[in-house]
Amino acid sequence: MTGCVAGLVLLFVFLLCAPAAARIHPKFSSTLERYLQRQAHKRATTSDVYAWVFFSDKGDHLKEDIEFLTKSPDVFSRRKRDLPQNLRSVYAELSEEAVERRKKSGVSIKVQDFPVHQDYLDEVKNIDGLNIRHVSRWLNAISVRAPLDSLTAAADLPFVERVELLPPAAPKAVDSSPRPHHEKRGIRETCRQQLEQIHAAELIDEGFAGQNISVLICDNGFRLDHIMFSDLEVRGTLNFVTGFGDTNVRNSNPNYNEHGTGTLSMLAGYSSLYGACGAGYKARLWVAATEDSAGEYPAEEDNLVAALEWGERAGVRLVSTSLGYDDWYAWQDFDGVTSPCAKAFNHAWDLGVVLVNSAGNSGARGITTPADAYYVISVGAVDSGNHIGFFSSHGPSADGRIKPELCARGVNTMTADAISVSVPGTGSVKTWSGTSFSAPLLAGGVAALMSKHPDWTNVQVREALLHTGTNPPKDLQGKLQYGYGIANIAAASKYEHKKDEECMTCLISGRCMMGPQGSCPCASSSFYEYDCSVEKIDCVMRCPGGQCRDGLCYCEGTMR
Repeated sequence: MTGCVAGLVLLFVFLLCAPAAARIHPKFSSTLERYLQRQAHKRATTSDVYAWVFFSDKGDHLKEDIEFLTKSPDVFSRRKRDLPQNLRSVYAELSEEAVERRKKSGVSIKVQDFPVHQDYLDEVKNIDGLNIRHVSRWLNAISVRAPLDSLTAAADLPFVERVELLPPAAPKAVDSSPRPHHEKRGIRETCRQQLEQIHAAELIDEGFAGQNISVLICDNGFRLDHIMFSDLEVRGTLNFVTGFGDTNVRNSNPNYNEHGTGTLSMLAGYSSLYGACGAGYKARLWVAATEDSAGEYPAEEDNLVAALEWGERAGVRLVSTSLGYDDWYAWQDFDGVTSPCAKAFNHAWDLGVVLVNSAGNSGARGITTPADAYYVISVGAVDSGNHIGFFSSHGPSADGRIKPELCARGVNTMTADAISVSVPGTGSVKTWSGTSFSAPLLAGGVAALMSKHPDWTNVQVREALLHTGTNPPKDLQGKLQYGYGIANIAAASKYEHKKDEECMTCLISGRCMMGPQGSCPCASSSFYEYDCSVEKIDCVMRCPGGQCRDGLCYCEGTMR
């Protein structure tokens, strides 16, 4: 405790007495500096800081493995015994499903798959007062809780590249006040209507409901004993909030199971009593508790990153999340590459995973992260008449991409009611509003689509969905609310992809991801998706009175 108090005193003395331009540490990010300054001026009682500590490399011991990858990138075509030791160990950690998904997407083992260098971890662990929360291979970083002096000691280490704030996330678990639905009559019809609105019911009628598709869902807590999940195939559970390998994803506080139970029912809820409420009810589920609804400092972004890495190694092909972070981020940070969770989403995409996330409930204030990630399908909310919900977050992203991508029912959506479970195998429903429910509803439809087309890659799944939305808006304002329209799963299942020799996805450089090298040049007024046909949104359309610098919009008041 003495060390913690000393750290707090150091923070106050330095920040209150130093010149305004003084930096606490050159490796601290500007966001972390701003946070520390505000805490000092508020005379905050806690001295602990939650932060990301990024390392500069993964250690010289991987030199042989990296050289092997450079010369022979197609690791999966080699016998494991012929691989260098570290590469062989990473290969062994991947499930068969993970290997098959990567092969399908033309991806092998990457440098990001190697563990964080153990010597670096050991040296950081020796710093008094510093506690490691999670270790991220993909980011080559650790999330920590530490007093300022301990965090400064970590930044002083030569192999530490930078230290960033792990933003405290304001609790956003309840999207609206849920209304219990006590009448069993009409539940089956309402669930069916929600699925018919996105034309997922047609695939269910054809017999496709997510069979053989592994799906990861992340939320706060889950009542897996709700009647809607009686026949659910749960492959694995892990609680990233409590840690220590805890597989119990049910929160001891009944209220903190509401959100997760509701989102899971939209993804994969089914019972003989209610019928199908989620189109992916035959999928293989991996369930992760990542939201700390009860914590005094609900830092959750690192839990989400850890869950993504866990699910990817397990072999999931689809991820459904209803999470969003905006505290301590500025608008220009929502550019798809700044936040750690957006970076993790981008890497999961690179490994062949389909990603679905809620757009957010901030209306005209805009999207949050990871909805800003490059290839995530961010989902807005509409009512039963296809009208956009007043709360549904508008786009675009800070770098000018249309957001959200698609919409689904998120206004007065019927979901499972966790509190109604009296004994296992019981439970009723209630209605909620929020993009938290439109996202898993769409994800369930995506699972059904993937079960009908198991050979499709994540690129093909996303392309089919974005090209077949119902009533795609033609005006800019509509595009920034509805994206490419209301999802149409049945139409997506009939979509005919372009031939390999035609350009499918254009990269920032103007080169084609699939097709002849050097084709598909992007105009400066368009973005790098679908033959560059998506116009780049000018920042003044999103931020009246804002300033445009380097293609990003800087709004008045950057603190969120």
